[in-house]
Amino acid sequence: MEIELPLKQITFDKQLDALVHGFLSEAATKWTLNALSTGGHVQKGKIMKNRMVDVSVSNMKLFHRAVGIIQDFSSLDKEKATKLLISAIHQTDEVSPSLLDASLPYHIKVATDRKLVVPLALLLSSNSCMSVEEGNRLLSRNPIVRMLLIQTTN
Repeated sequence: MEIELPLKQITFDKQLDALVHGFLSEAATKWTLNALSTGGHVQKGKIMKNRMVDVSVSNMKLFHRAVGIIQDFSSLDKEKATKLLISAIHQTDEVSPSLLDASLPYHIKVATDRKLVVPLALLLSSNSCMSVEEGNRLLSRNPIVRMLLIQTTN
């Protein structure tokens, strides 16, 4: 049995064709750069269980994302995860009530220049006996955050 289907060629005017081609070209470039960036982060050990764990806490959205990451990896509630994040941001083992009551923009301002805030909070969540100083020492000796987190959570 043979079936013939008529093919209809769709033609666009040159302006629309150029617009579609430009869009596809930009999308392909974006996808390629995203893949390269993601691959680099995986190789640097900043990805764990398909999550970027070395997030820079530089705005409100990223602060809340960091709290969510801590919750996901530790099973802590939002309040405890937030307290650990604030502890990591301010490099203190004891978070005072006044520090907890400080504004979110204040915490973000302090966190913006700090490195490895979320990994430190994750280390603190995995071992309640660990101090901020000890966590920082472990992070400075182990540049691949994923490996360190796997070692300390097992």
